Amino acid sequence: MEHPDPVIISTFFNVSKTGRFTTPELNLHNGGKIRTWFPLSIYECGTVDWKKIPDYQKELIKPNTNIFTSSLFDSLRINILNHSKEFLKQLGYNNNFCESSYIKNMTYKITHKGYTEKCHTHSESLLTGEYYLKSHPKDKLRFYPHENMKPLAHSVNELSYEYATYECRIGTMLLFKGTTVHQNLPQQEEEKITIKFDVVSDSILNKINEWL
Repeated sequence: MEHPDPVIISTFFNVSKTGRFTTPELNLHNGGKIRTWFPLSIYECGTVDWKKIPDYQKELIKPNTNIFTSSLFDSLRINILNHSKEFLKQLGYNNNFCESSYIKNMTYKITHKGYTEKCHTHSESLLTGEYYLKSHPKDKLRFYPHENMKPLAHSVNELSYEYATYECRIGTMLLFKGTTVHQNLPQQEEEKITIKFDVVSDSILNKINEWL
């Protein structure tokens, strides 16, 4: 069962005036929005790159385009990192840690009608995300609180949601923790262009290397 439409509520209370538990939503000064479903937090925002989207699409048609070095994507890279640092700050990391984070990789993917993917994570990344250059509201990204899905409750409510579904809206960026289980649902339209990225911190990478 999908979640109800988001409702803006106070982030300082977990019980509404009617006594029902509510799902927190935090609207940030930079235009980002964080909504918490179960133990997961999803960061959603538009970007300042709307006018460049046609140029982005034209650039990606060229073979061997490296969006990490192309100057056309400079503002997008800056945008991604700024929103990532703000998300980390809201998650409770200190300023030094937030400032030490950086984009580990950034790639684009062109998919077509019928494309889907299995549930997966980016567990070696602190944050991961997607930015939609070309998409349709019928295209959706779904998040799960755990890998082993339990049976849905007979009457799903704020305490028993099993997944959250977001529309892949053009010009919108979704950020979430690398350990979040997610999948793209079957694509409805003919073409979608997605920029995918991972954000890391050296302190996290060092820990992972110690475990290996």
